[in-house]
Amino acid sequence: MTLSRALKAGVLLLFSASLFGCAPKGVDVPEGFEDLPGCSLVKIKIEDLATRGAPGCDLEGSEVIAPDGLVLEIGSVGDVTELSFSSSDTSAERTFMIVNWGVPGVAVSATQRESQIWASTPEAEKLQKRQLML
Repeated sequence: MTLSRALKAGVLLLFSASLFGCAPKGVDVPEGFEDLPGCSLVKIKIEDLATRGAPGCDLEGSEVIAPDGLVLEIGSVGDVTELSFSSSDTSAERTFMIVNWGVPGVAVSATQRESQIWASTPEAEKLQKRQLML
């Protein structure tokens, strides 16, 4: 797929998954995760996470599905996965963070950052948007 086709599709992956070690950003993983059995692999809609409660097992390898269809794989307990996406329709960048907290389960957050662009021509604006996506 060419870059122009990816832009027309509306979503461009800016950063691939980046993993960090345990104790994400200074937050300790609750005790007891070492004793959790592995869960059967499941797909969980992001809006259903709150109704599932503590899983009683390790969800590593399962997937969380965002409303827009984005699939986030659940990593090892304590791993932080961040994915950033930008839409060609807008200048907004959206970042998802997913953490497997072990005993209490999984959490996902989404943050959105918007850029404002000023340009002398539509072509200059288009080029600026492409540059922001790098």
